[in-house]
Amino acid sequence: MPAIAGELFAGVLLGPSVLGQIAPGLSSWLLPEQVSERLGLDAVGTFGVLLLMGLTGMQVDLNLLKSNRLAITKISAACLLVPAVFGLGIGFLMPSVLTGGSNRLVFALFLAVALSVSAIAVIVKTLSDLGLMHRDIAQLILATAVIDNVIAWVLLSVVCAMALAHLSVGTVLLTVFLIISVVAATIIGRKIVEVFVNSRQQPAAAEHSAGPRPILAYAVGLVMLAAAATHALKLEPVLGAFAAGIVLAALPPDRRSGLDSLHPVVNNVPAPLYFATAGLQADLTGLADRTTLAAALVVLAAAVASKFLGAYIGAKSSGRSGAEAVALGAGLNARGVIQIIIADTAYDLGIFNDSFYTIVLLTAIATSVMAAPILRIAAARIAIDPDDEIRRQDALPEAH
Repeated sequence: MPAIAGELFAGVLLGPSVLGQIAPGLSSWLLPEQVSERLGLDAVGTFGVLLLMGLTGMQVDLNLLKSNRLAITKISAACLLVPAVFGLGIGFLMPSVLTGGSNRLVFALFLAVALSVSAIAVIVKTLSDLGLMHRDIAQLILATAVIDNVIAWVLLSVVCAMALAHLSVGTVLLTVFLIISVVAATIIGRKIVEVFVNSRQQPAAAEHSAGPRPILAYAVGLVMLAAAATHALKLEPVLGAFAAGIVLAALPPDRRSGLDSLHPVVNNVPAPLYFATAGLQADLTGLADRTTLAAALVVLAAAVASKFLGAYIGAKSSGRSGAEAVALGAGLNARGVIQIIIADTAYDLGIFNDSFYTIVLLTAIATSVMAAPILRIAAARIAIDPDDEIRRQDALPEAH
């Protein structure tokens, strides 16, 4: 079992769904009801996943993405639109007892956005656990997930504005402008790093004596600063951390080697804590109700089928093989924490009630757990490209 599956399962077992029924006191101690009482746990986990995203950004092959931009565009469009259509349809057909009396259109749109996203952090951890980060297919999965999530974030801002009756052209344009600004800052940042490094080349002896600490401190600082900046812009912090990693990728390999020690630390302590904490939040006891359970199975089936169908359509229209289509579907099917965030938003706005929140939470966890085994099988059937080995040699060490 891949590490991330065990981490999510451990969280579910220790949360209100299992341990909460057996030993409520111990469960509430692990996950206090008051947010202020679990800030330390959340902070360490968030710190870990942001560093994980930064390290992943450093492994993105921009040349590969440029050469495959048409394929990525087709795959992204299909993997966004097909799940969104499924979500809209199910949203309008869902029994009123699960909609909480909310506006049916807004409810359906929230579900459409929730099904269209992919959890970048979960994808990264899964690819890293399986040792696939250097493969072409991993780069395609990651690029597609980033593009779809950026678009989904714009759609989420629109749906939230509709829920609050504050929808305007200005709201949409502002979100688009902020995202374009992040992209522009990433491009400019890479250029600055390239110029700075070329203008300050040090002798090998000086580099060796300086040790890894300066570059390590600079890298961690940049990742956290970028995450904080995107959070301040009302965007997802992981996007900022990922962008910072792309900027740091402009460093030459000898400079980036100073970050080698960061991989095992991030992958063995704070990042697993983040995913375990996500599992802790799951209260699946609501599935005891037959209507809720039936609806949960329908939503889960639609989530899985729509993402695989979208991946198949996008992959085949781009000339990709069946194995690549399955691998894309498996990777992008993971909804994870990003779907939980969308569910939290809908719940806070009164769009999702307790029962439907549980359904979306189940979908987020189930799709994340099933990603790794399917992806492992599909990736084994994809021929290894010569560039894969080159990228593996150049990449920072992956944790297995």
